[in-house]
Amino acid sequence: MSQLDLGVTIDNYAEQIGRIERGELNVSICTLRLIAKGLQIPLHELLNF
Repeated sequence: MSQLDLGVTIDNYAEQIGRIERGELNVSICTLRLIAKGLQIPLHELLNF
């Protein structure tokens, strides 16, 4: 899934998705939940590092 596709899915900007991926932006747990939902994965998979 592209950043643009994810951005559209979760009603966010692709540029912001890129900043999140690169660790340039801190996000709330609510935003992480939206991202997980948009990717169709459980939230804990985003947090399992």
